[in-house]
Amino acid sequence: MTKTITIKAEQQKTILVETLENTKIILEKNSHLTFAAVLKKGWESTKKLIFTFKGENSSLNFISIIIAKDSNSFEFETTSNHLAT
Repeated sequence: MTKTITIKAEQQKTILVETLENTKIILEKNSHLTFAAVLKKGWESTKKLIFTFKGENSSLNFISIIIAKDSNSFEFETTSNHLAT
């Protein structure tokens, strides 16, 4: 199941997570997101993050810090979609 998060126009937001989920993040016009992940425990299947920019001047800072032990797996994919409006 994919979780959807929308960052509204003119909004600034910071999201801090300790694990990744399959997530679709929509950034509207003039919105700004800092997405930070501090990952200590891995997972089995590849997680997918989809960032969709729906307006001009929207921006994203994506930061991932992995603190791993043994044979933890931290597989994830990111996709960025830029849509003209």
